[in-house]
Parts: sequence; structure tokens; C-alpha cells
Amino acid sequence: MTAADRLLAFVLQLTRTSVLGCISTNYVQDNSWNLAFLKWSCQTFLEIKATLDPHDDPNDTARTFLCEGVVKRLAPFPRDATGALMVARFQNGTVIRWDQANQMGVELGMPIWPLGVVSVENDRRTVEATADEYMLQDCKNTFSCDDLVWTIRAGVNAAARRGDATHGNITAFLNTDRKRLNRENEPFLPGCSVPCGHCQPCVGPNTMVEEGANPILEGGIVIASNVLDMLLQDQLIATTEGTSNGSSSRSTTVISIFPAVPAAWAEARFFHLRCLSGFVVSAVRKGGATAWAEVISEGGRSPLVIEADFGRAAAAGGAAATAGGAAGGGYEPTLSAPPGVKLVTAGQQRWELVGLKAGESAILCGSAADCSNSASADDLFVVEPLVGNASEYNYYGWGETAQRAIFGAAVAAAGGTD
Repeated sequence: MTAADRLLAFVLQLTRTSVLGCISTNYVQDNSWNLAFLKWSCQTFLEIKATLDPHDDPNDTARTFLCEGVVKRLAPFPRDATGALMVARFQNGTVIRWDQANQMGVELGMPIWPLGVVSVENDRRTVEATADEYMLQDCKNTFSCDDLVWTIRAGVNAAARRGDATHGNITAFLNTDRKRLNRENEPFLPGCSVPCGHCQPCVGPNTMVEEGANPILEGGIVIASNVLDMLLQDQLIATTEGTSNGSSSRSTTVISIFPAVPAAWAEARFFHLRCLSGFVVSAVRKGGATAWAEVISEGGRSPLVIEADFGRAAAAGGAAATAGGAAGGGYEPTLSAPPGVKLVTAGQQRWELVGLKAGESAILCGSAADCSNSASADDLFVVEPLVGNASEYNYYGWGETAQRAIFGAAVAAAGGTD
């Protein structure tokens, strides 16, 4: 049994045994949890087969045919009148909202985040409506104010490209000032637009979430994933040119750079984050736009589309044009790459990187960088940590002794005391 076969068998078993909190799947016709896992598993199976084992043997034909049928004919996800995803749909057509179920609404967000079978690439209206659905909850039930709900909201908001809301969700999760957040009728932190005075955060200084007297690890891990989603996102967009009867199919890899950073993050940096299809990406944000981005291809797969805001193009007379990519007045990035590699405009703030082979790398430079200036290249393309906010160094109770030992005397002097 291949890795693709094991993946499919595991997920099919998972969907047969899963429950939606106290709502058993036996009582609902369609639910977002099962539908999302079924679609994701079959899409992933087909992608693995097409990429690593394109020639089906007789034993694989039935499974390939099954997955193609699931992807094409799977029941639609439960939605309300606005288009927002719902948790489940009963046989009579009644939908279950996320605040009527258990498990903190994770069932609702699953198709968008983290599985990504519903995305801005294939259904922007649903993603944005679902993000609105999360934001409009009034915290009437216990789970809507649970700390892990903020991680789910952050994931969905990042998928919707809402940087300020994502940052607000993460801040709400990390804030440990229970007394302040328990004041009656006090608005919650950014990311929630309604009063939420009775919420009781229970995130410890080590980011572990408390469930009763039991600490659990997943909250901090998920929040770290949310931060990565702010910096970099990737998506496979399937282009079906046929089926298992001998036709071919391929997928376009779309890499979005700084897709969900808040407006306050005028500068941001990351180094060697891995993406789908064997790409490794580094990037620097400066002055509110992507200064440069490097893409390393380890697998040589294509097509590859880069989505980023590289700054504003200069208009006549030196005035700044409206940002938005080459098609909308934005800056057309310059390319530093091996011979034969080129950039082709693929939409607003999007470029296809053509001809990048396995083992090669390309650098796309925005308006704040100059790829042609070799004299400053050593300084320009160095990724270093940004200087943090000294008022936040002591956020988790680290005192001067710990700060001095780790960061040095200068940083410790700017922070708190033991």
C-alpha cells in the first residue's frame, strides 16, 4: 500500500467515526467536518498520484476513480443565506450554526482552515462570509469565548486576508489579564466587534490552555501556525485536463507573501519557510510592501504563481500610483534569476515564475530594493530579526535576570525587572 493509499484509508476511517461534539453524525445528513476531510483526502490522493505516480496500475484504478467521483459529486458544504459555512445540515434542510455545536466551532472552520478546500482562490464569498460569521458572535455560549476559538478565528481571518483581525485574534488569545477582560460590558480586544465582558481567558504564561485543572499544549502550537499564515500561505489550484482514463491533469501552486499582516507591521521578515510543491521562500517587508522575495525550487515543479504587494509604481511626474500590482498601477518586480527564467503577469499583484528548475532560485525585487546593485547585495538580502518593542519583552513574566542572560544587558535594561 502506497503512502497515498494509507492517507485515503486513514481519512475514510476518520470520517466514519467522528462526532460533532454532542451532535452525532448519525443525525445529520451533511456536516462540514466530514465533507472537508473527504474532499481534502481525495484531492490530496489525486495530487500525490499525479505528481509521484502518474501511471496507475490496475490496483489503483478503483481508488482513483472513487476519489475523482468524490471531488466532482460531493455534497455542498452547509451554508446559511449569507453564504457563510455552517456546522451541519439536518435531513430536513435545517442548518446547525457553530454556536449551537460543541468543539468550539472547529467543524465550521475546517474547510477553510486548516484544510483549505474552500479558499479565496475558489470561493472568496464563502470565506469572507464565514469570517464575518465568526466576528458577529455575541458570546452567548461557553465555547464562543473559549481561548481556542481565537485560534480558529485567526486561521479563518488569515485565509480571508484580514491582517488586522488576525492580529487581534492572536492578541486576544495571548492576553492573560483576566480581571480586565471580565469587566461587564467591556469590549473585547481587536478582532471581536461586540462586547464580550464575561469571557474568561485561561491561557497560562507558557501559552498552554487550561481546561479545568488540565493544561493542554495545542493552543500555543496553533497560534504559532496562525502567525505563519500571516506571513506566508500556499494553495494548489487544480486544473483538470482529463481523468484516469489516460488524460492529464496538473495543479498551479500559488504562493502568497505577507498575505495577512496587520497594517501596523510595516516591516516583517522570514527565512526559508517551506511551501507546497517543493518551494522554499524567504522575504522582507519594508515600508508596508514586500521589498524582496526569494524562491528556491527543490522539485522543479510548475506552474508557480507568486502573489505579493511589491510597492507602488512611479506615475508621471514622480507621483506614486495606486498600489495593486502591475495590472493596477503597482510596482512591477524586477527579477534576478538564472537564464531562461522569466516573470509573466498573472493578474493583480500576481506573477507566474516560468522556467525555474530544480535546484535553482530566483529573487523578485520590489520598489524598496535594487536587484541590480551588486555592491549593496550583501546588506540588502540579509534576513535579520527585527528590533522588538521593549514594552512587550516582559510579557510572560520574564524579569531582568532572564532577559540579561538571553538578550544581553542593553535589552534587559529596556525591559522589566524581576
